[in-house]
Amino acid sequence: MAGGYTFDADAMADRIRQLEDVRNRIRDQHQVLGKRSWIEPPSNDDPAKAQVKATLVSIAIAAGHNLAMYQYADAYLGKLYEAAGRYGAQEESTGALFEK
Repeated sequence: MAGGYTFDADAMADRIRQLEDVRNRIRDQHQVLGKRSWIEPPSNDDPAKAQVKATLVSIAIAAGHNLAMYQYADAYLGKLYEAAGRYGAQEESTGALFEK
């Protein structure tokens, strides 16, 4: 075949699996970040309490960033699923035209 584009369903499926893996690892880390109740100051003085507060704020910011990454990856996967379906259908219908 000279020039043109050929849809590679296997390559698309591989990319989807890779991104699903990334998304799932992000989700798993979000669950870890959500477990903050075990963080306690090593002593009952103000600097120790302030350090715990700063740590909790930092973890909350990281959890927010993590959630944003998860949502982005999930939305991107949605687009890939949609595109894979459309490309696959287009490839089949276009291929049928040239096979005649």
